[in-house]
Amino acid sequence: MSSVAQLNKKSPAKPVVDFRAHAESDATLMRRSGRAMGAIAGLIGENLSRLDIEDDSDFLTPSALSGLLEAVQLLADQLAERGEDLGEIIAAGSV
Repeated sequence: MSSVAQLNKKSPAKPVVDFRAHAESDATLMRRSGRAMGAIAGLIGENLSRLDIEDDSDFLTPSALSGLLEAVQLLADQLAERGEDLGEIIAAGSV
């Protein structure tokens, strides 16, 4: 192949990252996660208050508390994953 032909040959294009779509999706996740964690914190706080005031009567069962903690862990995992994705987009220079 001639040197002119090599110069005219285009390099493979980088995949186009739709940063706006990522940002909108991340913003939605963050809003929903914030509301969910606020609700969970409120329920756990209510449970602790009732334990102090009402002679050790549980508001939430151990199973319910376990489920709430699992929900917090799922939210934390999703937020961490989205943060890593955003970091990769920024590092790739797509922003």
